Amino acid sequence: MDAKDTSNLSSIRHEIAKLVNEYASLSNSSHQVVWNSLYDHAKYVLHKDYRLLSKNEGRPAIQIVEEDGRLSELLEISRKLLNPTNLMSKEEFLNSLEEMKTGA
Repeated sequence: MDAKDTSNLSSIRHEIAKLVNEYASLSNSSHQVVWNSLYDHAKYVLHKDYRLLSKNEGRPAIQIVEEDGRLSELLEISRKLLNPTNLMSKEEFLNSLEEMKTGA
């Protein structure tokens, strides 16, 4: 792997981490919860349980994803899952439940 490839992978990893950090901050969630959610979604999209592999191998899941050559795919999942527009306040959530009950 040449320096350009390494730099690109590092950039992708950085972008994923940035999305996780921003989403965790906006949602008042822990970073670990957000990472776990990301890997739970990746399990179904990428058909591989990176959290379980990480636990079994004692290595970071992101490292295993990178070795599998699937960082770009994880980035796309991150962009969709960790989009701040997916967040809603508690009040918005409760209002949406009321609207569902009334059929609005």
